[in-house]
Amino acid sequence: MEVPCGGARGQVVARCLGEDGCDADATSREVHLELSRQSPLPELLLAQSCLQSLGDDAVARLAASWDGQLPLPCLAEVRRGALLQLLGVAHAMLGRFETSLQSDLHERAQPRDAAAVDARLAMAVCARLGEKEVLAATAREVVGRLLALLEELEGRDEARTGGSAWWRLLNDSAGAVAAAQQRTVAHFQLLQATPLGDSATTASTLVQAGSLIFMWLHDLLRHPCRQAVDGPAAAARWLAWAEEAAEKQNPQLSLLFEKVAFWGAYLLAQFAVCGAFDLSALNTMQQESLDVRQRQCCCVPSRAALRLLGRFAPLLLVGDDRAGGDGPGPWAQLLQAQGVDVEEAAPPSADLGAGALAAARARGAGRTLVLLAVDRARGGGGPCAESAAAACLRAYSGETLLLVGEWRGHTFGLHGAAGGSFAAAFQEGVAAAFWEEASEPLPCWPLALDRVSVWRRRGAA
Repeated sequence: MEVPCGGARGQVVARCLGEDGCDADATSREVHLELSRQSPLPELLLAQSCLQSLGDDAVARLAASWDGQLPLPCLAEVRRGALLQLLGVAHAMLGRFETSLQSDLHERAQPRDAAAVDARLAMAVCARLGEKEVLAATAREVVGRLLALLEELEGRDEARTGGSAWWRLLNDSAGAVAAAQQRTVAHFQLLQATPLGDSATTASTLVQAGSLIFMWLHDLLRHPCRQAVDGPAAAARWLAWAEEAAEKQNPQLSLLFEKVAFWGAYLLAQFAVCGAFDLSALNTMQQESLDVRQRQCCCVPSRAALRLLGRFAPLLLVGDDRAGGDGPGPWAQLLQAQGVDVEEAAPPSADLGAGALAAARARGAGRTLVLLAVDRARGGGGPCAESAAAACLRAYSGETLLLVGEWRGHTFGLHGAAGGSFAAAFQEGVAAAFWEEASEPLPCWPLALDRVSVWRRRGAA
């Protein structure tokens, strides 16, 4: 890349490159950088991009005080702008190819004959694909760097004005965020149009980003359960779930990825442009996720979770109900599609009474009990005060208990330490009578932390 290097700017460029001096007469110079899958966005590239946006006075101050150690010291606003610029460069370079990254991946996966012409074509596809994968990795690294800048954001309000550590910052930034709406939309469209890898990698990266942004809003980035959303193991799970969602066989999982990837891309673009978020947009997104969970499916199933439940068939599934829905619930439908023997029962309540519970017990004789967030509040908020799960458990004598939802130690605690799925007293009773044998994390809407857990009755053979 060619960079300007006149005057103090040349001194800073030379220090970036680890050189002792610079050509005082030169006004520009070529800087050669190598990008790879392992290093798709070297700090030197980001430094050069930052330099291009700095005025002469800022560069002169850098030349007078900076020792040459990367990263280049500059304002977060400058780094965000540089990252957006690099995202645009990656998008433009990917746009020069006649084929997409996804189509090349499909082409490479096709079986080929051993003829020389096929071998040459395969080599050409691999070479072209390699370039695209590096550029996509650069765009993906831009997302990671933006999230890192979010974690470094200053302005946290320990008094939690408005109920959030960040309400004051977002409220004070509302005018600037509104004024930058057109730029936000433009960069949102750019981010949506730029592959961050194959389609599953792109979707999983944006869903994770959206989840982390909502965790930031609620000051949960330092929560010990963050590793369930972020990190290498979580990234691998999100990628597998994205691949499953793309198959369109699991409507609840597909809906989660469609919504949260959209939110993640929009919020990332807004933060990159403004250094803040539209508080009303955040609240709207949170309310929509709550509505989906209450009306359609409170816990999102996955293939691995369904497979785990299927091992203990025949099943009696309690809590898989939808608001105003008839017929099998989402979990029951997917289990039945896999050939699993499952009966459903509504959670016991004041309206249904003990008779309904006795009828469910009769239908469930010999079946493994599955409780799906039975104590969740149907109208929002935390779990019900009266534990329907406890009533189910009193009527159950089986050796294995299967639970779906949040649990103490596996929740972000927004509805209390016990989470929003099962009453605290029920959890204490389960822990006293059963021991946990296994668990399987579930794909979750932002701020939820659901899983399937397998419990064995203590003293059972």
